[in-house]
Amino acid sequence: MIDFLKKFFSKNLLLKAFSLVFAFLLWLVVVNQLDPVTNQTIYNVPITIENEDYFTERNQYVTVDSELSVNVTVNGRRSVVEKLTADDFTATVDYMEVEPSAGRGQVRCVSTNRSVTIQDLSQSYIQLTVEDMVSKEIAVKVQTEGSPAEGYLVIENDPYIVAEPSTVTIQGPESQVSTIQSALVTIDVEGATEEVSGQGKAIEFLNAEGEAVNLDDYPDLQISAKLMTELTLPVYTVKTVSIDPVEIIEDENSDYTAEDQSLSVDSIEIYGPVDVLNEIESITLNSVMTQGQTADFQYTYDLSSVCASLSTQYNANIGLTEESPREVVLTVHLVEKETRQFALSISNYSFLNQAEGKTYQLTEGYQTLTVKGSAEALENMTAANIRGELDMSQYTEDGTYDVAVTYTVPEGVTAVNPPKTLSVTVISGTNE
Repeated sequence: MIDFLKKFFSKNLLLKAFSLVFAFLLWLVVVNQLDPVTNQTIYNVPITIENEDYFTERNQYVTVDSELSVNVTVNGRRSVVEKLTADDFTATVDYMEVEPSAGRGQVRCVSTNRSVTIQDLSQSYIQLTVEDMVSKEIAVKVQTEGSPAEGYLVIENDPYIVAEPSTVTIQGPESQVSTIQSALVTIDVEGATEEVSGQGKAIEFLNAEGEAVNLDDYPDLQISAKLMTELTLPVYTVKTVSIDPVEIIEDENSDYTAEDQSLSVDSIEIYGPVDVLNEIESITLNSVMTQGQTADFQYTYDLSSVCASLSTQYNANIGLTEESPREVVLTVHLVEKETRQFALSISNYSFLNQAEGKTYQLTEGYQTLTVKGSAEALENMTAANIRGELDMSQYTEDGTYDVAVTYTVPEGVTAVNPPKTLSVTVISGTNE
């Protein structure tokens, strides 16, 4: 038997080697026909994120703009690749390898079956956006709908509105935060006659075009408040009040006097708390001076400023209604003063601080004094309305002295170049 085997393997070696190679090749042909090498695409392999907290820890936010799945094309025996599923592959994107400026992250994919080769991926990168997390504060604007009862008024941007919160803080990705440009709460004042409460009203958030923003579309936004915890809107009473005549302060040294005045309007319509308006029956304007004026002149009052002063005085919101004028013009009519002369006797003078046992006489006897004023002021004026006073406290010895004199004349009248001194004779003894 051994000899037979030796002869079998030692004779015709070339033929036997050829037969062996031929048999192997034949086996390959048969195998490739029955189980050929082919390409197969595995769909919807999920992509997982590695180091997902990488950007969060840096106060940044990532938006993935691609599908988090990939189709994988592999090469291998048909008997193997036909059995492959998405579970046989692992696709990942590592956030630590992402360059935010490039806006993409590389997809890496491996197969648990080493007998196949990955040929292609439907996407080698996922598109993503990295942005900062930001915060901003927005004032809550209060607006009204409807109209209060007749004779009542509400004011937009009323400083006496109580609104909590008055601002809201919005935090989140910069692109989402920038979407919200304003915050608004609406309160119904239809038929109101007293302050209106809007506690619990929802705050509406608007974009730059004034359109409502649906917060459900922005789940990553954090908003400090979405409801009003307190909201009170004052409702004011409207009242018509008259304007008092203006006090005219005249220049006594001027040759002109104010004969009369007129106002462009004699009343205004204001609003305010009813208890405050009950105390206001008329409006008093600031006085004006005639100094330097030689003809009719005008002065314009800003009525908004007048109401602002009233607001400060009463610690309340007082203002003009839309229908009320915003200014009033005062016109002052000037006329030249008239002059008259009066003869004064000793009875027009008083000697003050007289010394005991002394008699005082005006050396020059009767005096003449010229006065000027309006016709009305001079109409009923007599010499008896003029008084002159001389202080004699420094003149205790007999003799004749020039003593300072002070004249007093009725209101609206001035003395024209009155003498500064009068000659007075002091004599011992008293008049019988």
